[in-house]
Amino acid sequence: MAQNRVESDRTTLDGRAHTRRPSSRLLLAGVAALVVSFASAVPVDAAPSRAGDDAPIINSGLTSVAPIKGRGYLLSASLATDYDSNILRLGDGFGNQQTPGTASRSKADFRFSPAVTAAIAMPVGRQQIFLGGDLGRDFYARNTQLNRNRYAIGGGLNWRVGVSCSGTVAGEFHSRQSLLSELSQLIDNVQHTLTYGASAHCQAPVGLGFGGTVRRNEIRNQNPSRAQFDVNSTVYSPEITYSLPALGQFSLGGSVVQVRYPNRPVTAFDGTATSQADDGVNILSGRVGYTRAVGSRLTVQLGASYIDTKPKPETILTLIPGTNLSFPQSRPGYKGLGYDAAITYHPSSRLTATLLGNRQVTSTANVGALFVIQRSLGLDLDYKIGPAITAGIGVTQDKRDYRGNFSNASDPNARIGDTINRVYGQLVYEPVPLYSVALEVAHQNRDSNPAIYNYKSTSALLTLRVKLGRNS
Repeated sequence: MAQNRVESDRTTLDGRAHTRRPSSRLLLAGVAALVVSFASAVPVDAAPSRAGDDAPIINSGLTSVAPIKGRGYLLSASLATDYDSNILRLGDGFGNQQTPGTASRSKADFRFSPAVTAAIAMPVGRQQIFLGGDLGRDFYARNTQLNRNRYAIGGGLNWRVGVSCSGTVAGEFHSRQSLLSELSQLIDNVQHTLTYGASAHCQAPVGLGFGGTVRRNEIRNQNPSRAQFDVNSTVYSPEITYSLPALGQFSLGGSVVQVRYPNRPVTAFDGTATSQADDGVNILSGRVGYTRAVGSRLTVQLGASYIDTKPKPETILTLIPGTNLSFPQSRPGYKGLGYDAAITYHPSSRLTATLLGNRQVTSTANVGALFVIQRSLGLDLDYKIGPAITAGIGVTQDKRDYRGNFSNASDPNARIGDTINRVYGQLVYEPVPLYSVALEVAHQNRDSNPAIYNYKSTSALLTLRVKLGRNS
């Protein structure tokens, strides 16, 4: 299974939470919903479990529109039913208290997410125009104040020149209330994400190739208490490749990531004068990579990188508490090595093993930090029981080191770091392309510094979809 390790924008919870035991009526309603859901079905993406978390948006590509070859369309309806023992992502230090004047909240809850997805593609000569999106809603059985719509619409142009050059120009607007594990708490907050950019690549079967991507992300939180976490990011990533069928493909590339937090203004100081600027960071990296398919059983993708992270501005004026005086403060960056690896092995026609890992520096729109040094590891095993049934188990670990951290209303204690371990099991039933049913049971544990944000969560997710489509 392939893994997309990218960070996405998050929300947090103001105040404390109160937990009540689910009533028998609520439990029966949840079980009934699980059973009724089998009336329709959905194929599950081949990706390691997120243990109930939403799919990432930031840095996950130009759009999430389903690819269609040639001329065609895709139309699907789905229902995801998720039970989570800590759906609010409450840290242990927050207990089960209730903030006066707020709606009742429960750590354990069911979330029902019906959705409709549509996409269409049409060739124009050798080029292709595409458009797609989805519309759905999240319903919570107990935390009804979190009920919210989610939708996305995107499109663009897939272009081709000659026999070896192709690319995409595209954009997408996405609106949702996210559920992600690095938040200490979940509150009512809708996030709007605008993504647009372009990519190009020229590569002959043998010899040199070149290309690159430019991508822009703009994330805005609708809850005023989350304004500090609004973020703009621009990514430039050129690459040169060299391909030989007998040896594989070698690549030399890099990226420049410019991150700015527009609602975190700071006073810059250059030694002689001051000026107002948006808080931010530039992340520069150079990478060498290698990809090769060894027969039909083994595929290897490896990369090593050098990363240089520079806060912008590098020196700011900081106010001395209790006075009107300030002093210049230099903000440390980070320089170090990174890596990425994806190894897929098929020892038989039934069994697939995937090992994934990466170490990178990224921005965060989720907690109070300027940037994050993140390491991710994952191992996934899939076994095809029969023509229509596939089972899988896996384990993942995400370790984050927050730099330039600060406390805020959502996280009263500055986040220093955390490690999230996940284990999961999956079962997918897809007798025909028209529909599929998937069941996943997972457990995740966040070991945080400070320990007030430690938490555990056990979830069960049933995903179902009916899919219609045609392409030529």
